[in-house]
Amino acid sequence: MAAGAVTGLAVGTLVGSLSANAQPVYVNNQTYYYDGGSYYQPCYQGSESGYCVVPNPNQ
Repeated sequence: MAAGAVTGLAVGTLVGSLSANAQPVYVNNQTYYYDGGSYYQPCYQGSESGYCVVPNPNQ
């Protein structure tokens, strides 16, 4: 199972990759990804890069 497929992750959690089912979502000229019930944006945390869980951008 891909790391992004886990549901219920806390906002700010960094995952290394998203599943092949991740769907891009465009809100206010920003790209988010919806995958496994969570929204993500590409991010860095220290020297690590990946995708961070973010709040639903549509709310």
